[in-house]
Amino acid sequence: VARKWNISVNWQSFQGDALGYYSPGRKEIVLATHDERTFFHELGHAAHEKVRGKLKIKQDWKQEIVAELTSAVLAHLYGKKDDGGAYRYIRRYAEDAGKDVYKASLSVVSDVGRCLALILRTKEGCSEDNVGPMQFGESRQESLTDSGGMHPVVTVNAEN
Repeated sequence: VARKWNISVNWQSFQGDALGYYSPGRKEIVLATHDERTFFHELGHAAHEKVRGKLKIKQDWKQEIVAELTSAVLAHLYGKKDDGGAYRYIRRYAEDAGKDVYKASLSVVSDVGRCLALILRTKEGCSEDNVGPMQFGESRQESLTDSGGMHPVVTVNAEN
């Protein structure tokens, strides 16, 4: 997905500040870990920029929660277990902004859905021009299942 968006992914040694970051101006994701969740988080920022336009330069609670919820869903779809780190991350940003963690998460769920739709459609080779809020009754139904392929996790209506 990053490659299709012309975003380079590079590695650097841990600098003690963050495990990764997305630089919109350089179209670059920089990682200091091999944990896929960090990549998914930074990809979430890139997707958020595509669906919302220019993001704030400094960390913003809404942007961080969108990126982390996007990351959590992608990690789940790829069978990665979460030890509660995603919740703790989201709670920290929500509380720092004086928000209830659940209300803060619900307030950005539309953006999270748009980011996920963009990422998944790009992965499938669909046009980015066709990504936006998903509407009820669109033409094609897909079912995403858990890593064992047994239980539906998310069912979405999508359009090619």
